[in-house]
Amino acid sequence: IGIPAPAIIKMATINAAKNLGIDKEVGTVAVGKKAHLILVKGNPTKNIADLYRVTRTIKGNLVIKTQELRAGMGITPWN
Repeated sequence: IGIPAPAIIKMATINAAKNLGIDKEVGTVAVGKKAHLILVKGNPTKNIADLYRVTRTIKGNLVIKTQELRAGMGITPWN
């Protein structure tokens, strides 16, 4: 049936940061680490496809709404 969604998310976050040697800076949500996050509609630990349903992107102190980001780039949403 494949790899469970929580394991895939862990591979893409903390495991990737560890493999790159940057896990002290990124990879998990913790005090002192860089805040690079996406907010999604749904629960990607139950349905990995929910990762396509991004509503906001957060990079440091900057919060960007997905619709504004797409509009600024001239991208028309497909869903």
